[in-house]
Amino acid sequence: MTHRALEVAFLTRLGCALSAAGDPVSSTERTLQDVARGNGLSDVEVGVLPTLVFVRAIDGQTPTLDMAAAGCQCSPLIASGVFTIICQLQVAIIGRCCAG
Repeated sequence: MTHRALEVAFLTRLGCALSAAGDPVSSTERTLQDVARGNGLSDVEVGVLPTLVFVRAIDGQTPTLDMAAAGCQCSPLIASGVFTIICQLQVAIIGRCCAG
């Protein structure tokens, strides 16, 4: 698996975890875009629906696409810990936590 494919897979799984934790679709999309930009992925497209998360990146002429059912199989305790991780990522990337 290429480095780009791993990054796309990470974003997809992060979106699933956010969905499982009850994060709204629009917030999940925004968070995934912020994390992608923070990791230098400016060519990423994110789509989040109540039942599906997909992430696509284009590296030159080669697209990488990953998708998964929203609300991954993880316990509510683990899913709620995702918000702490996201807040830490936001502080590292943009200097503040956007959790409201």
